[in-house]
Amino acid sequence: MTQFKVVTESFKKHFPEHFEPEYAESITKSISPHWLRHTWAFGTMENLYDKLKQEFIEAGAVNIKGIMAEVRDELRTLGGWSLKSTMPSKYAKRFEMRKANETLMRVYNSHKTNVTL
Repeated sequence: MTQFKVVTESFKKHFPEHFEPEYAESITKSISPHWLRHTWAFGTMENLYDKLKQEFIEAGAVNIKGIMAEVRDELRTLGGWSLKSTMPSKYAKRFEMRKANETLMRVYNSHKTNVTL
């Protein structure tokens, strides 16, 4: 058994609640390096986005494209990727799609509540 497998099996044994399917955020597949990289990238981007969004707001320079570009650059640095690497964009895709959907839902709900019948 590989060292990675030993660690993931130990994690399952000590934290079984993370694998229970009734929880929306449960781990439904086996843990792999690929899964860990995507989970790390998504969580890191979420934290960076919140931090940088606040900094942009305080500076009076709110621009979603600017925030996302900055988040991708920070992820590139933390992940150790070169400036030419496409990896930050690949890992950012899921996060950016979620943020876009959240924005669309806010606009939709805002419009829906402002419409009078």
